[in-house]
Order: sequence, then C-alpha cells, then structure tokens
Amino acid sequence: MKKYIGFTIAALGLVACTSVPPPPAPVGAVQQAGVAVSSQAQACLDTGFDIYFATGQTDLNSSAEAVIEQISKAYEPCDVSLLMVEGHADASGDAETNLMISEKRSLSVVAALVKAGISADRVRVVPLGEQEAITEDGLIEPQNRKTTVRIVT
Repeated sequence: MKKYIGFTIAALGLVACTSVPPPPAPVGAVQQAGVAVSSQAQACLDTGFDIYFATGQTDLNSSAEAVIEQISKAYEPCDVSLLMVEGHADASGDAETNLMISEKRSLSVVAALVKAGISADRVRVVPLGEQEAITEDGLIEPQNRKTTVRIVT
C-alpha cells in the first residue's frame, strides 16, 4: 500500500510541474537573446536582448538603464545598421491599451538607447501589443511584458 501512495504522489507532482507555466522574469531584468557580452567581438555576434516590465508599467528602472548603457558601449565597435525595438504586452487588458503600453515600453527603451549614445535614426519602434501574449495552449504569457531589442548588422 505504501508503494502505491508514493507513486501516486510522485506522479501528481510531475503533472503539477509540467502544467504550471514558468514565472515571469524579474522586473527590469535584461536577458541576452544571443551570445553573452563578454568581449567586443562576441557583442557584435549577438542578435538582441529583452528588458522586462511590471504589469502595466512602461518606465525603465535604474538597473535596466544601466544595462542598456553597458550593452550600448559593447556595440560601439560593431557595424550595427539598425535596432528594432519591439514592444510587447501581456493579454491582461484590452487590445488597444496593450498596444499603447507596448509602444510606451519601446519608447522608454529608445530613450535609454539614445541617452547611451545610439543614434535615434538607427532605431525603429515596433509596438506589437498582445500579439505574442497567448501561448499555443491558450495560456496568458506573463513574460510577454517586455521590450525586445533586435540588432541588425
């Protein structure tokens, strides 16, 4: 009898682990979408990075601004022709509000990039709203509260 109880509890634990979506990244966290920036040569190979926001928020915190400044310096020697700044939102609000939030998030990141020395004419804003906020399973993706900066060389 004890063996069956143990197996049942273990099986329920596995089901619970696979059905729960991962927690969102910390607010203000920056995640590299390519190779880690450890040298100037590697920085030029990166394809972009993500910056995460709290629900409904559009302002960068000081740690996100500092990382954007660091990343901007790492890209100085690279031949970057364009930065696509894609704003995202989760699906917790209506589509119009989420599109506005995603645009404001993009503009916050653009302001930080320009402040860090990136030319504004090399930056394009692409507000996507909640377009990528629903997973294939129909679940709301909390990690979609972000801005993705894509580097085009």
